[in-house]
Amino acid sequence: MRHSSRHSQKEVVRPRHQLLVPTEEGNSTFELCFLLYLMVSLCLVYLNIYKTIWWLPRGPSATIVNLHAIDFNSACFLLMVATLRLQYLCSLKVSSHCEQKFPRKPRVSYAALLALPSFSAIVLSFFIYRLVVDHKIWQATFLLYP
Repeated sequence: MRHSSRHSQKEVVRPRHQLLVPTEEGNSTFELCFLLYLMVSLCLVYLNIYKTIWWLPRGPSATIVNLHAIDFNSACFLLMVATLRLQYLCSLKVSSHCEQKFPRKPRVSYAALLALPSFSAIVLSFFIYRLVVDHKIWQATFLLYP
């Protein structure tokens, strides 16, 4: 049997379109984009929950969202939880910078590593306290849901 020359040679099939190569972005860029995504989604959730009938000509509200109905403490708590990863990354960068700047003083880098997380833990505990005081304890347990 004779094989045709077209089938006997292996042909390389090339894609018609060039594939996009993902960019090399740093952790800080990713964390900032992720924080922006979380903030936009939080605003859209608030828009969905606290929406008004602002489009009526003589409606009760002039804004899209009932701002007085939003709990300030829960919004700040959610903001703090959303920024925890970025705070951790910033404290690592500041600590490594202090370690390079002051190589003979390791306590400076330890203090820089613990300063921002300690401050954010204090602020988080304040907002948790305010949520528990303003609401019943069983209503504040929704924050424990993953």
